[in-house]
Amino acid sequence: NLDKPEEIYKKYIMILTNQGAFDEVRKFYEKLISTLSLDKSYNLWISYIDYEINFKNINKIRDLFQKSILYFKSKKMNYE
Repeated sequence: NLDKPEEIYKKYIMILTNQGAFDEVRKFYEKLISTLSLDKSYNLWISYIDYEINFKNINKIRDLFQKSILYFKSKKMNYE
């Protein structure tokens, strides 16, 4: 359904993950974060961090949390 692009994004991420294209998934998340509207970015950051939690790479997860905090601060969204 083209009315819900989030569903298309999720399916695309699932396909890439099933193919083992983990770096491509990360690049896709980064691209989405840089292009989507601010009101959708909160859920996207959470989804990205959840994705990385599956790999149990603490340094990557910590890095994403720090990047998300800086992202929201730069957008004057301190409440997020």
